[in-house]
Amino acid sequence: MDKRTFLKNAGLVGLGGMLSFESLADLVRSVSAVSSGELSSDEDFWASIRQGYRLKPDYINLENGYYNFLPEQVLEKFIGHVREINLQGSYYMRTVQFENKNLLLQNLR
Repeated sequence: MDKRTFLKNAGLVGLGGMLSFESLADLVRSVSAVSSGELSSDEDFWASIRQGYRLKPDYINLENGYYNFLPEQVLEKFIGHVREINLQGSYYMRTVQFENKNLLLQNLR
């Protein structure tokens, strides 16, 4: 796999929080044969990505290197996960965290 393909796929994996794994797989399949130049100008594709974010309309923030915005679904899942860990406390750290890590690894393969 060359660097460009890796980066393209890695970027799409980052969308996984917004989509179910099946939807993500469908998205990756749908654009896997599309050149990066063509994909960069696909307004419908980028509009669907944009819908996942809640941003202030006052300005356009182009400084993603300093702070990266999370899509709303990713943010809500993250907050829910933190709430669950807070509820379970040390039980989570001694048991459930290992199950979660194994699930993640299985889904990445």
